[in-house]
Amino acid sequence: MLSLSMLPLLTLIACPKPTDPETSVPTVVDPLAERPVVGEPSAFVPPTAESFTLDSGATVHVVEQRGLPLVSVRLLVDGGKTADPADQPGLTSIANQALTRGTTEHDANAFAELLDQQAIVLGTSTYGTMSMVYVDSHSARLDTALGLMAEAVLSPSFDADELEKLQGQIQAQIDEANARPTTVAYETAERLYWGEGHVMAHATSGTKESVGATTAAGCRESWSQRFRPENATFVITGDIDAHGARTVLDQTFGAWDGTATDTRAMAEAAPTPGYYLVDDPGSTQSTLRVVMPGWSASQPELVAARLGAIVLGGTFTSRLNRLLREEKGYTYGARASTSYGADWGQVVASTSVRSDVTGAALADLLGELDKITAGIDEAELEKAKGARRTSLTSSVETRSGTAGSFAWALADGYDNQYLASELTALDATTLAQVNAALASIDLDQAVVVVVGDLSTVTDQVSTSVPDVTWTTVE
Repeated sequence: MLSLSMLPLLTLIACPKPTDPETSVPTVVDPLAERPVVGEPSAFVPPTAESFTLDSGATVHVVEQRGLPLVSVRLLVDGGKTADPADQPGLTSIANQALTRGTTEHDANAFAELLDQQAIVLGTSTYGTMSMVYVDSHSARLDTALGLMAEAVLSPSFDADELEKLQGQIQAQIDEANARPTTVAYETAERLYWGEGHVMAHATSGTKESVGATTAAGCRESWSQRFRPENATFVITGDIDAHGARTVLDQTFGAWDGTATDTRAMAEAAPTPGYYLVDDPGSTQSTLRVVMPGWSASQPELVAARLGAIVLGGTFTSRLNRLLREEKGYTYGARASTSYGADWGQVVASTSVRSDVTGAALADLLGELDKITAGIDEAELEKAKGARRTSLTSSVETRSGTAGSFAWALADGYDNQYLASELTALDATTLAQVNAALASIDLDQAVVVVVGDLSTVTDQVSTSVPDVTWTTVE
């Protein structure tokens, strides 16, 4: 009987190496000499949704993605932090989080156990003008998952004891966030950009004081105003078709009723352009953030402007990153982007640098922002288009990614063909259009925030960026 250990030897005997017929010397064959032929990449077909409206008035968009027995659901309702009362910042966020902390049928522990037993992920998120409830589940348990989602959305308990626990957790998160200079820079810039008292100016989570003052009655009022079917949009992706989605939604959300309320109205931003310092004593780094007016999702110039922002700071080899990281060694990374919603838009640039180079880095950052207004070249445009195409196509690689991408697009006012539309617009965008958009960037309208150890950075920024007034804020 042959042993397995003899097989390699027998293989060598049976299959000798090729030899040169004249010298009988074995020929050395390079296994990498013949490269495989790489075929043309398959054409990308943008996913599209089948859409319909439930009897309740809620809109549903279904993107069928077979392959794995998984389904992702995103429920959007109008009203994010913009729905917070003026004297209760953060109310929307805490009310949303309380939805999964117990219902009229199950207390918080029982509800959590049901989710764990069925391997169901259920949670909430709060944004500027919208709130989201999300669920991810095996397709065979989707009826259970949507049943629990419906419990949370239609009959939350807002239990006082659970609310108290949640308040403590959120207050701890606020403390942690306020210890991060990047968070401080972001929240300071937003407050100054939108203007004190604007519905977008405050932190989504509110303050420790406002969270501590939240009541169960206040949470219930916030929930009842926003979670109405006519304000709601479902995005469902994965191993399901439109018929199956309608059936399970009728079973779980069929009893949902209510009249739509206006929770999206928002005044124009009232920015206070200028240069601002925030003290972070003892910090060895400084965070720089610049926010300027940009383009909303409804403006056709956004496609071109976004390409320009990619050239400025949207990739590793962007202008900002190449200068501040690769050439100067000031930072691990610098970025710029367009931030936008259905009716607002910003251009944002940010980085964190060593304290000892704060002034020089800020001067370089502002210099690049000024330089980009003169435009980009054709090579930069093509590279930016490639980066944007990659971002768009990779955003729908997974069912959860597809659900999130469609949810954001719909919240911004786009339709269920948004991906195909943007890819078409991307191909058609010209260098002249991009440069026209970039030329309209106005640094005079910028809010510039530096968070760092003021004993180290104040003289630096005053010297590097002269002829401006620096204001210290908390």
